Amino acid sequence: MIFKLLIKLIRFKLVKHVMKRRKYLISTLSMGTALSLFSVYGIKPTMSSEIIFNDGDSIILPKDVTDTVNFNVQLEFETFKLQPHHIGSEVKLEDINVRLKTNSTSYSEYKSIYDENDTILENNTTTTIDIHNTSLDVEFNEDSDILMLEFIVKTEDDDYTIEKEISISDELMLNKYAINDENGVFIYDEDGELLHSTSMSRGGGSSAEGAIVDRESEFAITNDYRGIYCSRFNIETGEEEWNVEIDTSNSYGIAFDVNTRDFYLGERSAGLGKYNKEDGSRIWRVSSSEFDERVDAITADADGNVYAADRNAYVYKISPDGDMIWDTQTDDSRLRGAIQSDPYGNLYSWGTSNFYKHDSEGELIYKTSNINKNTRRNAFAVDRFGNIIACTGNEIRKLENDAETQLWRESIDSIANGLGVDWDGNIFAVDDDGRFYGFEPDGTLKFKRRDGTHFGDFNYSNTLGGSMSNENLLYYIEENDAIEDFENYE
Repeated sequence: MIFKLLIKLIRFKLVKHVMKRRKYLISTLSMGTALSLFSVYGIKPTMSSEIIFNDGDSIILPKDVTDTVNFNVQLEFETFKLQPHHIGSEVKLEDINVRLKTNSTSYSEYKSIYDENDTILENNTTTTIDIHNTSLDVEFNEDSDILMLEFIVKTEDDDYTIEKEISISDELMLNKYAINDENGVFIYDEDGELLHSTSMSRGGGSSAEGAIVDRESEFAITNDYRGIYCSRFNIETGEEEWNVEIDTSNSYGIAFDVNTRDFYLGERSAGLGKYNKEDGSRIWRVSSSEFDERVDAITADADGNVYAADRNAYVYKISPDGDMIWDTQTDDSRLRGAIQSDPYGNLYSWGTSNFYKHDSEGELIYKTSNINKNTRRNAFAVDRFGNIIACTGNEIRKLENDAETQLWRESIDSIANGLGVDWDGNIFAVDDDGRFYGFEPDGTLKFKRRDGTHFGDFNYSNTLGGSMSNENLLYYIEENDAIEDFENYE
């Protein structure tokens, strides 16, 4: 009996994503007499040692890939009888093979992805077959602009070839970074190229404070040290979209609720507020009476919880709705600057004497005095592999998660005041003389440029905002189910 497999054209939508990303056009071709209904979807890649395609999402590939493609697909076969002289209503599905190829005719070997040889396909029905955890090696680069998944469906009657072509457009979306300086707001790409130099219409200047970039690289939010104004800037055009006045005397700390992309402000003596990304209006405020002292720094996690550190070295966890969850006091007289969360909800903070790690319930995991404190502001970051990157004076240090084992140390030109990391572990830093640095995960300098004058000079906030930094990174770790990478210390 001969079957016809119906091929359905499938388009993979482009997901706006802050990793390196491209637009893909997916088309399918059939050979032979068969048509099939075939559904394959992909996921945002983990961009580690493998790329995972999962049912229901979109394919995004990094610029250079020499890794393993691991995919989970669902095949649907709508079968029907072609010729009346064929009697019977069933045929046996014997095998399904797949390989990868590019326009440079580099092919991988065919691999069988179907090991259940007793499946019977019936006429006039749709059979669904789930293929799980199938991996293929792939080599893909800028010169290979087409990647093809070629499937061979084998039945006891015939073999049918199905090709899925992925065409990559010329558009390349990069991670974006924003820095708030007394001379204005600077927006960069991940290669250190200056995209826009702009300024807040009110506020900023000598009281420039923090900057954050949303996870979709669409906009940046900036605030000023005196806590009076916030602005939103369009990342693509550099234009200021709104500027609002905040009724607080000072503002130290700015962070995103990554699920809604609304933002939090540490409002010092006024407490802590949550604000609408669309117009800057306040959603709620936790008043200063809920804190032991004025708020000096904030961060957030992948669930939208916000953490605050106050001037008396207390740390607090607050829900996305503004409810106080817990608070605990450290042994320091003051926590200097940045605090960070990790994929497990642990909280890291840095005081005048010690570096702390608390669990998601506020219980102390460790404290260490191993990291020398910065001379002005203790800025640090936690990458997705659990490593801690710390600014200590005019140095950048990378340590394992115990904050004791040093992996490397690199000097920069002036005091480091802000840090960010991306998905691959690249490190971005600013100093208080207006320089912007990029480092590879092993500490190799990628770029250095100077456009500002005092990056982070007054800041206790996110001096450097990145679309893959801080809570944005936690969001993508959770979205890509990559939390296990956090345990893979270098």
